[in-house]
Amino acid sequence: MRQILLSRVVRVAVCAVAVCAPALAKAQDARFAFRWEGAGGYTMTGVMAFDAGLVPGRIIRETDIRCFAIEGFRDGEAIGRWALTDLNEETTWRLFFDAGDERFFVEGEGVRMPQAWNMNGRGDNCGQGGFGFNLGNLGQDLCVDNRILTESRVPPPQVFASVERNDDLPMPADACFGPDMLSGDPLGSFSKDRFGKHVAQRAIAQNAVSPQVEDAVQRPEAKHGQEHAAAELRIPEENDSGRGG
Repeated sequence: MRQILLSRVVRVAVCAVAVCAPALAKAQDARFAFRWEGAGGYTMTGVMAFDAGLVPGRIIRETDIRCFAIEGFRDGEAIGRWALTDLNEETTWRLFFDAGDERFFVEGEGVRMPQAWNMNGRGDNCGQGGFGFNLGNLGQDLCVDNRILTESRVPPPQVFASVERNDDLPMPADACFGPDMLSGDPLGSFSKDRFGKHVAQRAIAQNAVSPQVEDAVQRPEAKHGQEHAAAELRIPEENDSGRGG
């Protein structure tokens, strides 16, 4: 009997080393800090995280994001903030990130309005007291309190000032949808299983991308030049934007 129990303990120990450890490693996040510089003294900093298994060779979309938060400033003074746990059924949420090159897509790379973070093309839906960012064919700019800050606008193809990976980077509590939070159904009608599907459906419903383009940019082998069969498909701008950024 004692030998049987010992044998079971050994098998559990082997499982912990050979199976459990790789599973934990697979679940590790790739974490990034980034900074955007606008006009008129406006800047934005942010953090995000997604499954490290998607790096490299994958175009990261909003459905892949596990943690995300941004904060805006004017001349160093905070003007607003938005985090992933603020996401709801009315939020404009769209993101394209090249995990291989570690950079955000900008206008002119085959995807219309590649970034829309709690801000539509008109810049009028970031919420009362809210904050958002949009990158489209007219420019890159910020939104505060449901009002577009045209004075923050910079040209559409401008790259972000910095994007740095640091897997030890701490994440704000409201930046992440963790298992405990999802099990509490923070989005009301959303369940844990429906969350990712809902975001994808929202993106297509907002004319963020067509289903065909969604498939093209999600393919693991997709890289610049080929991930954008999108470029020739003329992705429509967001229905209510009028400008796309």
